[in-house]
Formats: sequence, structure tokens, C-alpha cells
Amino acid sequence: MSSILQKIFKTKTNKGLLALIVLAAGMLSYSCHSSGPRSRKAPVPGTDTSATRPLSVSTKAVRLEHGGWGYKVEVNHKLYIFQQQIPCLEGEHPFPTQEAALAVAEIVQQKILRGVDPSVTIEELEGVLPAKLLKQVQESK
Repeated sequence: MSSILQKIFKTKTNKGLLALIVLAAGMLSYSCHSSGPRSRKAPVPGTDTSATRPLSVSTKAVRLEHGGWGYKVEVNHKLYIFQQQIPCLEGEHPFPTQEAALAVAEIVQQKILRGVDPSVTIEELEGVLPAKLLKQVQESK
């Protein structure tokens, strides 16, 4: 068998062809294995890039049974967040007004649409809720 291979690759043209085949096989092998392990994390709702299913994010203020306000966020018509208290504050404090709940819900909605973590920071709260309101809520512990 080796004598047959030697006869086939004896000419320079055949050696060049063999080198090309080996090079192509090596490149193919490298490209298939060089990307490393792939993550299997669940996608953030805002990262849906499917052209057939655009992302729909809606918010709604909700009057709570025990008083105060909260909000719901739906992504593609499915409940994604039901927030019954002001985030970042110690204790359980519902939003005192519908407007306050919707202002924070808007921050969350924009973050989801950008594909980032929808958690709200205290700085973001201070940016949309009056300082007097935040202080009053915190003092009502």
C-alpha cells in the first residue's frame, strides 16, 4: 500500500496537492474546536434578536390589597416581574402612589429592552422619586 502512495505523490504536483489537503484539513479542525466551551445561560429577555418575534415589554401599576401600589412587567405577554414593594429599601414598603410605581416600572422596562439586568439601584430610585417621598417611606419603618 505504501508503494502505491509513494507512486501517487512522487511528482511535485501531487505533493503540492497533498500539502493543500493537509492544510485545509488542519484549518477545518482548528475552526471547529477553537471556540472553547459555550455557555448555556438563559437569555436576558431584552436580547431576543429573532426577526420573527419582536420583543414586547409592557408595564402596569397594580393597587395592592394591603394598601399602596406595585407594578407588573410583562415580556411577550407573560408575567416577568410582579413588584409589590419599593426595591432597594429595607423592609416592605409599597409604592405610595400609582405614579411612583410607574416611574420605577419604566426604568425596569427600559433595562429589559436594552438586554441588561433589570434590577433598580438606589441612585435610580432617587432620580425618579422625590427625595421627600423616599425619606418619608424610609422613616415609616
